[in-house]
Amino acid sequence: RCSGREGRIWNNIWIQKFRELEAFKFKHGHTNVPQKYKDNPGLGNWVQRQRHFMRKREDKNQPNKGPLNNHREVRLRLGERMKMLQSIGISQDHRAKWEE
Repeated sequence: RCSGREGRIWNNIWIQKFRELEAFKFKHGHTNVPQKYKDNPGLGNWVQRQRHFMRKREDKNQPNKGPLNNHREVRLRLGERMKMLQSIGISQDHRAKWEE
């Protein structure tokens, strides 16, 4: 199980990546971050993972798995995170097909 401190650290990391995605969208006009985006190499992978979690959450037949999903505070935030991602136009089904 995650302690409250670990949950806060994960949340802070998530918020930082979300802000990086907002900056990307401001600069490029979309949220389709390439996997090998040279200005922020980890952002494309982070976006891909968020889309994966969004798809998994939508699939009612797949239970949430993993240590973070066992922590009540983090589980409650998953819905909020999905709303935040959707509010800036991220799609769970889209995969960036171009590379910079």
